[in-house]
Amino acid sequence: MLKVAVLLLPFGLAMGLPAVAGAAAPPLVDLSVQDRAECPASKSSVTMAAGAGHGQVGFTIYRDGEYVQDGLLSPNSRRTVKVKIPPDAASKISVQLAGQGTANYTVESHCRARLPFTGPATRLYGRLATAIGLLITGAIFWWYAGIWPRQTR
Repeated sequence: MLKVAVLLLPFGLAMGLPAVAGAAAPPLVDLSVQDRAECPASKSSVTMAAGAGHGQVGFTIYRDGEYVQDGLLSPNSRRTVKVKIPPDAASKISVQLAGQGTANYTVESHCRARLPFTGPATRLYGRLATAIGLLITGAIFWWYAGIWPRQTR
């Protein structure tokens, strides 16, 4: 009986190896991250492109250690995720791909945080209007002081 088991062992290995070798391998994912944020939105693009394969690949994106987004990437598909970067700062973007590890990138934002235009400088116009009003009022008092009390004889 031992001889039969020893003789069947190579046959069993030969039958089992093709099944293991042909198992569904997840697709490899090409990853690219913009190293500079786009202005004025101050966002950077994380683009993932999955190659041919079987099954889906899970991904998770972090910015400075905080969760941004996760999801699944199908074979032969592409996904772009916009990540908000604080203005005038640099952030570390980490992308975890299932079965492929973690990739870290540093993204810089040279976008300035600008306040919206809210109109002209009201303080200057207010002071100018007050000065003109005082000047006109003084001129009226000067004129009226010259004609009152008028003596008529």
